[in-house]
Amino acid sequence: MANQIISAAILGLLPALIWLWFWLKEDRRHPEPRGLLALVFVVGAVAVIPAYLLEKGLYGYFPFDLGNQSWLIGGVLIWSAIEEILKFGAVYLVAFHNRSYDEPVDAMVYMITGAIGFAALENSLFIWSAMQDGAMGGMSFLLTGNFRFLGATLVHIVSSALVGGFIGLAFYGQAARKRLYLFWGLLTAVVLHAIFNYFIISSDTGQILSIFFILWLVAVLVILFFEKVKHIYKK
Repeated sequence: MANQIISAAILGLLPALIWLWFWLKEDRRHPEPRGLLALVFVVGAVAVIPAYLLEKGLYGYFPFDLGNQSWLIGGVLIWSAIEEILKFGAVYLVAFHNRSYDEPVDAMVYMITGAIGFAALENSLFIWSAMQDGAMGGMSFLLTGNFRFLGATLVHIVSSALVGGFIGLAFYGQAARKRLYLFWGLLTAVVLHAIFNYFIISSDTGQILSIFFILWLVAVLVILFFEKVKHIYKK
């Protein structure tokens, strides 16, 4: 049991750290404090716990029934909203009132870091559950690890990056503008996350690979968005 927990933690954490290294490398001009980034990563991971409890409690009301599209769409929208709001809330409480939060791109850096923390624990729990079910041998192991790395982790990063990007666009604006941009950022993130979840649940393996390809294209656009926000300066 202990070996399985350690293995699941390592397998869930390692891909997340690779992603984190990539994004922090993009913010070399004014790097954020490592201690604060570590704390954001941890609170992002902790947000998995209330997300799991809420999703488990609501599953009885919104089961993922492939035969009922309305219930399926409602379910993935609610689950996506729970995760996006909790990720944002965790990062907001820890980072957005810190004095190191002093430029537009910081919102993206902290949101991405929190999302990677969330994905790391979520991946670890997913892999541990697969181990318990005896589904982690051979090709099944490779597919599970790669799908979590390429799919679920990336959708968390992309969706939270969009929230941070919208916040960054309004960084120097008035309070009303900041709230409006936050609303549109969260809405965009929830819709993107829900679309991904919907197609993952309702598609076969071949279609899932196509979905991942589209998600990677969105990720490239997010990288360009990151570069745009990096060059926003106070007028």
